[in-house]
Amino acid sequence: MSYGVSAALQAAVYQQLSGDMAVSSQSGGAIYDAVPAGVVPQTYVTLGPEEVREASDRSGAGTIHRFTVSVVSEAAGF
Repeated sequence: MSYGVSAALQAAVYQQLSGDMAVSSQSGGAIYDAVPAGVVPQTYVTLGPEEVREASDRSGAGTIHRFTVSVVSEAAGF
């Protein structure tokens, strides 16, 4: 298995979420790869955890990267 592209994938997903006006405005720009210590905003987005699995075949090397994007909020509702 290869974690070689994990950092680039995480950076690309973070950039995409940060650049999305709806996500950015509704989260107040609070998008984290790891929840910071201390007080956090009422609503925030977090990336992770990541699971990487082998996906190579005869034609070449490959991996499957699965991760969770969570929206956490103290606000009522769905």
